[in-house]
Amino acid sequence: MVQESGYGVVWAAARAEVLSSDEQATPLAKRPYDGRHAGISLWLASGVAPAECARRAGHSIAVLLRVYAKCIHGDEDHANRLITERLQRRPGCPWSAPGPEPLVNAGIRAASGGTNLAKRP
Repeated sequence: MVQESGYGVVWAAARAEVLSSDEQATPLAKRPYDGRHAGISLWLASGVAPAECARRAGHSIAVLLRVYAKCIHGDEDHANRLITERLQRRPGCPWSAPGPEPLVNAGIRAASGGTNLAKRP
């Protein structure tokens, strides 16, 4: 059992045991919380649904997205592929052609400014 007053000393010793001297000079795992933050960020970046990440982390979805949403970026092409694949599985879907052209032709463009909702021009 580690007393609260000794937690930092134990963490520093564990960090020194597993990290190289170059790694120790960085903020990598500087605090115990950093490992939790890295794990939850990894779940989100891996495509795990935010509701499931929140449940596992013991957060509300609002807290999860406020704290961790910054790790979800740069994956627009993958997101577009997933949406297109889902639309193509729907029988009779008017937007079943590959790519964003059907959406653009329908007057829908991708939103900017960090939102994930489609906007009409």
